[in-house]
Amino acid sequence: MKINRKVTTSVAAVACAFVLMVAAAVAGSGKAPENSYSGEDLTNEAATQIATKMKAELDMVAATPEQETTLPQEGEMIAALDASNETPDAANATPDTASATEEAPVEEEVSQWAMRLMPDVEESLNIRAEGNEEAEVLGKMYKGASADILERGEEWTKITSGSVEGYVKNEYCVFDEEAEALANELGTVYATANESGLRVRAEAGTSEDIAIVDVLEEGRKLKVDTAVEAPEGWVAVISNDTTAYVSAEYVTVELELGKAISIQEELEAIRKAEEERKAKEAAKAAQNSGQTSGGETTQR
Repeated sequence: MKINRKVTTSVAAVACAFVLMVAAAVAGSGKAPENSYSGEDLTNEAATQIATKMKAELDMVAATPEQETTLPQEGEMIAALDASNETPDAANATPDTASATEEAPVEEEVSQWAMRLMPDVEESLNIRAEGNEEAEVLGKMYKGASADILERGEEWTKITSGSVEGYVKNEYCVFDEEAEALANELGTVYATANESGLRVRAEAGTSEDIAIVDVLEEGRKLKVDTAVEAPEGWVAVISNDTTAYVSAEYVTVELELGKAISIQEELEAIRKAEEERKAKEAAKAAQNSGQTSGGETTQR
């Protein structure tokens, strides 16, 4: 928006006329006190003073070169107002909000043994169809096996392990930290190769003079020698009954535990073991009966 000298002159003239009209109205509305000017005289004097002042101001405007003043556009004013409203007021910030952000609780890592257990037995623990000692035995957990907890009760806990799902009695099991400690004691740690061609070295290092004792295919595993503290970046393993080393970058190290077996699986394992035993005995008997000494058969 631009304001020039002509507009200023017009506004001043209108203002002057308005002042004269107001003065006349005031003069005609009351009586003047004794020994003072009359209302008409006051009006004329006031009008003369105002007119003189307005004329001086108009002369100054007329003597000044014409200038243009640019006012902010409506859109610019609205944008500036919005920006000022969006600026956060530090004085209105509540300490509770800041402290809540800074003091947000950190989630604690849950142990994997929070929902697992191990049998604390000398040989095996029965898994039953229901939580009582009269229920059918569905399977067994041998020493060194572990199970996932489905429902933990005060006396019996429902678990799943291997192909068996059922109930075990709590007094023969350990939970949480005790289960983890027992697992580390009875379990076996293995290193499984993630790639084929993984070299097993006699020492921890990549020097050409270090002997290569074995080469692993992907998926092949070796028992970790937990009694040896391997250098950083290497894993000590048992290869050919001796301690060797593999690169930690190319193996997955896991603690392996036993699993429960069902009654059917146990019976099948017993049957196969009996067949193997009989076959070995028959082969041994045949070998003994076939031995001869001086043309005669010697039996042991």
